[in-house]
Formats: sequence, C-alpha cells, structure tokens
Amino acid sequence: MPGFTIPCPVIPLTVILIITMIILLITLSLTLLTLILILLYSMISTVVPMPSSRKERKTVLQLLEDYSEDPRLKGCKTIVELGSGWGGAARSLSRTYPSRNIEAIELSLIPYIYSRYISIISGYTNISYSRNNFLKRELKNREIYVCYLSGAVMKKLRRRFETDHPKDCLLISIAFAMPGWTPVRVEYAGSKLYAPVYVYEI
Repeated sequence: MPGFTIPCPVIPLTVILIITMIILLITLSLTLLTLILILLYSMISTVVPMPSSRKERKTVLQLLEDYSEDPRLKGCKTIVELGSGWGGAARSLSRTYPSRNIEAIELSLIPYIYSRYISIISGYTNISYSRNNFLKRELKNREIYVCYLSGAVMKKLRRRFETDHPKDCLLISIAFAMPGWTPVRVEYAGSKLYAPVYVYEI
C-alpha cells in the first residue's frame, strides 16, 4: 500500500539500563573470577605470572645467539620455557628459531589459556603448550631452559637438576639466580635498571 511504513519498535529506557547493568555485572564477575584464579595458582606455585619485558627477552635471544656455535648444543632441537606465563618469551623464541620446538610449560590456568589462544590465532606452529608443573618434567641432556620464576622456585628447580643430572644444557634465568650456583655470565637488558639475566652451563 502506498505510503505504508512499518513502525520501528521503541525499546524503553528502563530495559536498556537493565541490559547494560547485566552486561556490566557479567563483565565484572568474569574479571573477578580471572583475578581469583590467577591469585589461587600464584599461591600454589609461589610464582606470580609476571611477563618479561621486551628488553629482557631481547637479552635472552642475544645470549642464545652467542651460544649458537657451541658444540655441546649443536644437536639441541628443543628450547623449554619453565613457567611460560603469558607466552611472550615463547613467541619470541618461536619467531627467532622457527626450526626448533619451543616447549612452553605453565600451570596457571588463565595465562595458559591466553598464551595458547594468542599463539593459535597468530599462527605459531612450533610452540607446544602443556599445562603442568614443570618441576615434574624430566630434565634431559642437550636442552636449553629459559625461565622467569622466583627465588623459592629456583631452589626447587636446583633440586630437580641435581636429581636428573642432565648434561650439555644451558639455563637462562631472568631476574632470579640459582642458589649455590655461579653463573658463567650475568647480563642486563640495556642497564642495571632492568632485571639481570643469569646464564648457567650445565
């Protein structure tokens, strides 16, 4: 019929406010749940999932480059990140060493889900993620280990090394030294304002 128009339904302002409040409450609830889960796993593991800085990751990559011709590590096909957190270091390692397997181990649920999701949508194919306690993983010969943990966990990691006795390995630790061990190198990411990066030959 000429001149006929379908009237658009008018949503009452009250309904819009209620929907907005529901969305806000859901968002706040999910945020709170996320924070609780991160705190819970931090208490269990005694490590807060703090991401390493870009300069610290760059220092780690430079140190690995310095060891690229080391005959002890020539056959190394795997770089293991012990406590991979939000996955920044694992992705940097993946880009730099596309022919190597990057094994990222993380116990905390939220960082694990986030890092795995980002890697999938970004196309990182040489990172293998596992949600486990890395202290239960066997430390093998001719592997490179990278970590950013805590003083308490480094003590536990030392006991794991002393139990497994891996040979021809390299351990690079951001910020935290291995108790009782003497690093072969200590580097800073540009200046001493950044955390030191410790290198151990095992």
